[in-house]
Amino acid sequence: VKTLKFFPNPNYSAESETDGEQTAKFSCPITKMEFNSNHPFAAIWSTGYVLSEKAIREVGIDALQEEYGPFTAEDVIKLIPPPEEREPQVVSMIERRARRSKKSSKKKTNTNVGGTS
Repeated sequence: VKTLKFFPNPNYSAESETDGEQTAKFSCPITKMEFNSNHPFAAIWSTGYVLSEKAIREVGIDALQEEYGPFTAEDVIKLIPPPEEREPQVVSMIERRARRSKKSSKKKTNTNVGGTS
């Protein structure tokens, strides 16, 4: 389980409702887009930050490193992907887990190689 870091929406209040719609509780700190089903958002897996895809695309991964990094393009995980994007995302997740498992196994093996019983 990963803890995500959402940014509060400065326009949110529990009483705010416009035309039957509640203002979103969270927003992107860069684009100020509300975290709702109208705009695609992504989580940065390595750090847990949640940003709009527009911010990541327009600002660029390199420019986001200082405040939201370190992370790579592979660490950007789309939240609530449309059905046609789910399958590739699941495959990517399985591959990532397998790589982490191999790294973890190598660390345990290396730790035990020179150790005493």
